[in-house]
Amino acid sequence: MFSSFDLLTVLLQILIYPGVDMSNSTDSHKRYSNGPILTKETIAKFRSNYMTEHCRADDPRLSPILYKVFYDQPPCMLVVAECDPYHDECLAYGKRLEDAGVLVEVVVLRGLIHSFFSNPGICKESCLTAYSAIATFIKKRHQIDSGWLV
Repeated sequence: MFSSFDLLTVLLQILIYPGVDMSNSTDSHKRYSNGPILTKETIAKFRSNYMTEHCRADDPRLSPILYKVFYDQPPCMLVVAECDPYHDECLAYGKRLEDAGVLVEVVVLRGLIHSFFSNPGICKESCLTAYSAIATFIKKRHQIDSGWLV
């Protein structure tokens, strides 16, 4: 994971409805397999951009939830849409990080679908809620780890 990069120090993770389990086998993947926005077929098409015969769904580089070690991860904020195929895996990833002692904050935006964050004109209030939570997370970390953020 991040600690394996000698030249890169990641100070925070701010993950907005990330795909962290390429098996796509969670209940939310089944529940929202027909959309809205992301369908099972659309997700499969996107997945094919990443997966090769050398890098499959069970490879932690594609499915970071499968890593065995999480203690060395930086603090993480997860922004999760409730009606998103990735909902359950986001929550599971947050739990894996928390169980390893990583500081995790999860913001679940009720009633929202995948890609809401990319549509502030349509989802103005929800985007403002997410932006505010992200800014607060960054500010809190800056106060604790004073000096790293300009």
